[in-house]
Amino acid sequence: MSGSAIGHVSKQTTAPSRSR
Repeated sequence: MSGSAIGHVSKQTTAPSRSR
């Protein structure tokens, strides 16, 4: 669970536009 959450946050921080 922790890994999944970190990965999601990392992606948003790297490119929130792409994720959103």
